[in-house]
Amino acid sequence: MKLHRDIKVTQKTAWFMLQRIREAFKSHHPRLPMKGPVEVDETHVRGRTTC
Repeated sequence: MKLHRDIKVTQKTAWFMLQRIREAFKSHHPRLPMKGPVEVDETHVRGRTTC
């Protein structure tokens, strides 16, 4: 619902787009990490601290 409101498309179009996005994020090689820059909005990712 939020996507369709945010980008001003029908709910059906937003649902279709989300399915395509989710499919694109599926890795065909689950052991290989992502390559290249990865951008995330409104998310805090915390790694191990080194002391």
